[in-house]
Amino acid sequence: MAEKKTERYAIVISSVDHFSDLWPPFFQLLFRHWEKPGYPVWLISTQQYYNDPRVNTFRTKTDLHWGTNLLNALEEINADYIIYLQDDYLFNGAVDTEKLESAVRWLEQRKGHYLDLFPSKKTYEGTDHQNYGRLTIENHWLVDLQAAIWKVDTLRAQVKRGWNPWGAECALNQNAKELDGEGYYRLTEYCRSSFPYIQGVKGGFWLKVAVDCCREQNIQIDLNYRPSPPVGQSFARKMWRSIIKRRMAFQRWRRAICPPPEAVEPQA
Repeated sequence: MAEKKTERYAIVISSVDHFSDLWPPFFQLLFRHWEKPGYPVWLISTQQYYNDPRVNTFRTKTDLHWGTNLLNALEEINADYIIYLQDDYLFNGAVDTEKLESAVRWLEQRKGHYLDLFPSKKTYEGTDHQNYGRLTIENHWLVDLQAAIWKVDTLRAQVKRGWNPWGAECALNQNAKELDGEGYYRLTEYCRSSFPYIQGVKGGFWLKVAVDCCREQNIQIDLNYRPSPPVGQSFARKMWRSIIKRRMAFQRWRRAICPPPEAVEPQA
């Protein structure tokens, strides 16, 4: 059997079919703001796939949890470094491809583990390049599952099968702290606007900022399947969100009984 070709870099979007309603807006914004990524684009799903020739889909067939799904996908993708994304990260500005490619090469040259692409407030120490800072262990969250460049060997060594995303964040963060942050970096204020996106979903619901972002960019989203109820701690608002979650659980049950088409079509 011929050996699989190893790609140096790939873009990997972690998802499952329950979030397939997010794929059309996600990919429409991805390719609008990053027209030619230059790397293979991979979507991790369960049984469905996104019907676009620019997107490769790794289908797990059954949801085996985040850790197992990712490790199985990485065996197929076979890259040295990945740009890790999740299905609700909505691009709201142009990706600076040149700066991003420079960041990937810089991390690879140093055999680094991780470079955070999210415009966070994590503290850092200077490095030999003003665009990149070494994360310090004073950060409560040294590592998270926001957009980042990851060394695949690091993920293979540290991620455990059966992990969910929340447990994974905690464990990966602890591993980074045990290494005193060596090999863990972030974009600095000189480069933080090169990968602009917002998080679109929290607690299963669309965030208002994401709804506004999509409307401003003429992107359609299905607010019937995944609403955006008002946030707040009042009894009425908490009760309303609870009712909506029950309705969403029923929709998932109905999809399991009568599965939707495997192909998720791009927006016209």
